[in-house]
Amino acid sequence: MAVAVSYQPQILDFTTASIGLVQISHAPADAVLVASIVAGNGAYKVDSVVVYDVTIEVVDPGDLPPGHKGPPPKHTVYTEVGRSDGSTPLFVAAGQFIEARVLSLPFNGVPITDTVAGLLLIQGDTWNPKRSAPERTARSWLPKATSA
Repeated sequence: MAVAVSYQPQILDFTTASIGLVQISHAPADAVLVASIVAGNGAYKVDSVVVYDVTIEVVDPGDLPPGHKGPPPKHTVYTEVGRSDGSTPLFVAAGQFIEARVLSLPFNGVPITDTVAGLLLIQGDTWNPKRSAPERTARSWLPKATSA
């Protein structure tokens, strides 16, 4: 049975940046995944897909200000455990954090100023399709997570 996937943001806008990140904060199930751009007329490229283990750790007491009262605070630690260019299959375990990095590419060295919609497809072999209507703003694209 396929498992639903949540990701953020739903839409990236490249009007002021040439790099976009799509994050899956909590993989819902073990999966082997790949990522690709399936629309966008050559304007976008998957740069990397990175998988992290996430742990919550207590802040070292030596890092706290003098006279700190109360329980020590905690912070989130991300440890990279896998990396791919998107085309090489990558295993992700349930609960891990995933980040896909997408580059906006200029045409003939000139940045694009017109509307160019694209679609990032992150395929996990146990994940359920996740669809939204594309929004067409200048240099925007729509990420998508789906089953293989």
